[in-house]
Amino acid sequence: MKRNLFSFPRSQMVGKMLRAMSFVVAVFWATTAMADIVVKGVVADDSGLPIPGANVTELNSKGNGTITNVDGQYSIVVKGPKSVLRFSFIGYAKEDVTVGNKTQIDVQLSEDSKSLDEVVVIGYGTMRKKDLSGAVASIKSEDLMIGNPTSFSQALQGKLAGVQVNSNDGAPGSGMSIT
Repeated sequence: MKRNLFSFPRSQMVGKMLRAMSFVVAVFWATTAMADIVVKGVVADDSGLPIPGANVTELNSKGNGTITNVDGQYSIVVKGPKSVLRFSFIGYAKEDVTVGNKTQIDVQLSEDSKSLDEVVVIGYGTMRKKDLSGAVASIKSEDLMIGNPTSFSQALQGKLAGVQVNSNDGAPGSGMSIT
């Protein structure tokens, strides 16, 4: 008589089931433990100075990203060796790096003067030129220095259309408001 799974005594069947389940759990744990990789490094500019606040994101992964600290250092957990990290910062070219088997990735970002032309600094943050609604005026530093001004507000006075420079009161040395 041939034996099948149901012809074994109950204790032998339970033992085989426990071994099979243990094997499945061990394989699952091994694959998930191997998948996550902690990557650390430093993001710097062309001259080697650290870039604080640079973005480090894992491509094709929703919400997995971090920013560099004051010393340009970062730490991120990625899905596996095929993951691609994107390093970016305003005014610098983006750089993509495949993780592979590396746990330390140091990156030097190069300046991107084209992207700087697209950024406008406003009173409470930055915006892209194309997203800005309203008027934008610019002035060169050489034009500001014409007439040997003693303050920034004096240098700006009368140089840009739509910009008004007013004294807060009539006293000499009092504050100026720029609107």
